[in-house]
Amino acid sequence: MSINVVKDPVMYKNTWRIDNFSKLDDESYDSKVFTAEDLKWKIQLYPKLKRQWSLAEPKSLPPDCKIYAEFSLCLLDQVHARHQFGKGKDLLNPIAT
Repeated sequence: MSINVVKDPVMYKNTWRIDNFSKLDDESYDSKVFTAEDLKWKIQLYPKLKRQWSLAEPKSLPPDCKIYAEFSLCLLDQVHARHQFGKGKDLLNPIAT
């Protein structure tokens, strides 16, 4: 397996507005697909459990490909100003997403 390191990784900002977050009742929600570093991504939101990032088209990459991603997430409560901030990093296996 070969490793390609991106020396100047792309910085990308995506805004996903969710109205009435506290009233979401489905198990999960997907953001619109967005492109960063020539890859299509989406955010998967599980309101009662977690948030995760995944590739929108994982089969477009070689089977042994893994992608290291660093990300931050801000949940802005525009009603009560109780904002939540988080950061993370992960080695994404496109086939497993």
